[in-house]
Amino acid sequence: MRLLNKLFFGLIAIVLFSCGEDSALKEETIYFQDKNKCWITKETTGYNFIMIDNNGISQSFTMNIDDYEFNKSWSSFLGVNTEMTHTEYHYQSYTSNYGTQFSLSLTAGFEPFGDDIYIDLSGIGFAYDFKFETISRIYTDFGYKTKSMTDTGYELQDEDIFSIVEILDNYSTNYYEYETVLQFRLKDFNDKWDNFTVTEIYIAKNIGLIKYVLNNGIIYERK
Repeated sequence: MRLLNKLFFGLIAIVLFSCGEDSALKEETIYFQDKNKCWITKETTGYNFIMIDNNGISQSFTMNIDDYEFNKSWSSFLGVNTEMTHTEYHYQSYTSNYGTQFSLSLTAGFEPFGDDIYIDLSGIGFAYDFKFETISRIYTDFGYKTKSMTDTGYELQDEDIFSIVEILDNYSTNYYEYETVLQFRLKDFNDKWDNFTVTEIYIAKNIGLIKYVLNNGIIYERK
């Protein structure tokens, strides 16, 4: 037992000594992949755009938050921080003159994950991993579902996620034609939807929100 104690404390001493020798933490910075960074727009706080529904009623969305930073996380051994990771992150949030909330964020992917986009519109939120081309989690006012990462990729924790994301090369609305559009279709918690549940969301690269559909058949498109 004494020998084991000596070995244990000796190991701690070696770790502490080595940290003292190299007091600077090992640092790593994780960036967005070039092909994904344009899912966040280049607009800044105060920018606004108009959405018009199929009854001709318009609402104006204004960006109230534009947060770009590198989130920090640490790895440690025996209670000693050994590595710091800086992860690129960009978040943008909008509010309409009718109180509709819309936000999207992009988080750089650290292995084994890919870059992760999270989109939320009127209480319907989902995260999509570009590397694995899958919805990794979905959050709604009715409930949530998530997947966990394993050695072979994402696996469901409880229920299957039925909602769908497709990346379209082109998509046209009544006003414009867009290139590279993320289309989300809600397929979960159907029995809990109401008339104003958002069932479809369309995000164009470099542009942001271009269309969404409510369960009552109302369609909003960007003017």
